[in-house]
Amino acid sequence: MEKRETPYYINWAITGKCNLNCIHCRGMESKDLTMGEAKKLINEIKELNPQFLTIDGGEPLMREDLFPLLEYATRKEIKTYVITNGIFLTEKIVKKLKKMEVRVMVSLDSVVATKYNQIRRGGDFETVVKGIKICGEYNILNAVNMVLMKINYSEIPAMIKFAEQVKAEQIIFIGLKQTENYPYQELVLNSSEWKEAISLIAKTPSKIDIFVDEPFFWPAIKEFKLSLSMKRDREESGIRIQEDNSCIFGKYLFIQPNGDVQPCTFAPVIFGNIKREPLPEIWDKIQNSELLQKINDLSLRKGHCKNCKYFAECKGCRSRIYALTGDWLQSDPICPLREKTGLKD
Repeated sequence: MEKRETPYYINWAITGKCNLNCIHCRGMESKDLTMGEAKKLINEIKELNPQFLTIDGGEPLMREDLFPLLEYATRKEIKTYVITNGIFLTEKIVKKLKKMEVRVMVSLDSVVATKYNQIRRGGDFETVVKGIKICGEYNILNAVNMVLMKINYSEIPAMIKFAEQVKAEQIIFIGLKQTENYPYQELVLNSSEWKEAISLIAKTPSKIDIFVDEPFFWPAIKEFKLSLSMKRDREESGIRIQEDNSCIFGKYLFIQPNGDVQPCTFAPVIFGNIKREPLPEIWDKIQNSELLQKINDLSLRKGHCKNCKYFAECKGCRSRIYALTGDWLQSDPICPLREKTGLKD
């Protein structure tokens, strides 16, 4: 029997419940899986054998049976990370996570209290920072996450410094991505702002790993001749950052709280629901789908991306491109390389 290609990783939004009302939230399905359905899903995740599992929401710590499920995943030897807004990270909670060898990523978005409260409405900056520091003290703080927007990207150097101070293993910068009917388009970085943001990341000295969740990050580093001031000589202890950072649409899975499965967190396409069919079968369906075959056939691509010398190592963010153009095969309208390379659609 032919060996199944496995997902790079699986991102599971374990609950739609949340205690915040962030200005950049795109919303989430509200119906959560039952404990039995969730355990069945964990079994199927183990069968697919991804490199790791990230659990978020909503706010995962609002799910009452989260810890039994995390313990179940630990017994299955699934490398697991919890992505949280940090409000509930007390020492008691952190000790539980430490015992299960679950590592934590905390979303912060600003090191300025007033701006944090503006972005993460309902949050409390001091409470979150305290929770982050506790995670650092117990050595389970994998990452501080920052969603880059017009109102906060100038804070990149300060956020890198903060992540170092709280003993994070890495900082993760996530570009705010458009989705269908996205209500806050005015927050999204344009191409020139992305160029500035990437320059800030590159020029800021760092003793920890930095990951930028954008396919055009490394091409921009090369094209604009930027040298990275970051440490890259320690052994891997978390999600290691590779220079191959091309779009991974269809190479991982996103699972909604209600069990719907998507080929990308931001893709408006659902290939199945784990309550009706096993996750491995849905994965196979995605891999054999006409959509993924077209996306993987680089000869079908359109516009400036197709003629870009960095195309193969970038491939463009498919979900954003579809949200902006309505065409999965088009080029990225906000790529910062467009003006520099002189490429036109």
